[in-house]
Amino acid sequence: MKKFLVAVVVMGLSFCIYTGAVDAAGAKSGSKTKEKVEPWVAKINNKVITLEEFNGKWDSIPPQYKYQYGLFGEDGKEKLLDTLIKNELLYQEAVRRKLDKKDDVRQRVEDLKRQVIAEELLREEMKKIEVNDTDAINYYNMHSEEFGEPEKVRVRHILAKSETEAQSIAEKLSKGEDFAKLAQEYSIDPGTKDKGGELGFFGRGQMVPEFEEAAFALKIGERSKPVSTPYGFHIIELEERKESTKKTYEEVKEEARNAILQEKQRNQFEKIINTLYGSAKIEKKMELLKTEEKKK
Repeated sequence: MKKFLVAVVVMGLSFCIYTGAVDAAGAKSGSKTKEKVEPWVAKINNKVITLEEFNGKWDSIPPQYKYQYGLFGEDGKEKLLDTLIKNELLYQEAVRRKLDKKDDVRQRVEDLKRQVIAEELLREEMKKIEVNDTDAINYYNMHSEEFGEPEKVRVRHILAKSETEAQSIAEKLSKGEDFAKLAQEYSIDPGTKDKGGELGFFGRGQMVPEFEEAAFALKIGERSKPVSTPYGFHIIELEERKESTKKTYEEVKEEARNAILQEKQRNQFEKIINTLYGSAKIEKKMELLKTEEKKK
C-alpha cells in the first residue's frame, strides 16, 4: 500500500543538523540584552546547546526513528548529542571557510527554507484530519482484499525458442520423462533452468498475461500446451495453488485506520493544491523548455 508522506526529514542521524545554539553567556549571538543563563548540555567553542534545545530535539524525533537508530535511554541521548556536536563543528568550520557565502550554497539554503515552510503548512493542515472507527470499518469493507493474501500458484516451466522445440519437449513429457530433468536439459531460461524450471509462488499481475492466464487455468499436476510469450514458448506445470485469504477487521484494525488516514491526507493535499491553483495567476512558457532540450 502506497504511503503518503507529508514530509521527509531524515538523512541518517543528521535529522537535527543545526542546534540553534546560543553563545556561552546564554544570550543569542549579537544580542546586547542580558538574558537568564539556561542549563546547557554541550559547549562547542563559543556556542552552547541548552538543555531545553536538546529536549526539544529529542522529543521531536518520531518513535520509529528512535527505534531505527537505536536511540534508547541515556545511551540514545548521548548518541544524539554527539550528532548535534558533530554537526555544529562542521557548520562552524564551513562558516570559517566562508562556504556559506557561495552562491550555490545560498541558493540551496533558500530552497531548503522554502521547502521547510511549505512542509509546515502541510503539517498544520494534516493536523485537522481525524479518523474514527466508522471511517476505518468503511475503508476495510471497501478494500477488504487489500488486507489478505491473493490467490497464488507455484509452477515449473520449460522455455523453448520455437514452437517446434516446445512440441518436441511436450512429447517427451507425455511419454513419462521427468519434467525437472528436461528443464535442466532444454530450457533456455537461465534463472530457472538449473532449478528444474521451478518458478516458485506468484500472484496475478506478476507475469506476462499469456503466461499468467495459462498458469492459473491449470489444475494441480496438469501441464499446459506450449504457450507463446515475448520470451519464447513455455510448457507450464502447476505444482501447488494457494487460495486467496482475507483477514478480519479486528486483525487489521490499525492498518485500516492508517490506510484511511493516508487516503484523507492525499485528498486534503489535492484539495489544498487545487484551491491554490485556482486562486493563483500562473503562466508557463513551455516553448523555452523545448528549446533548451533541442540545444542539448
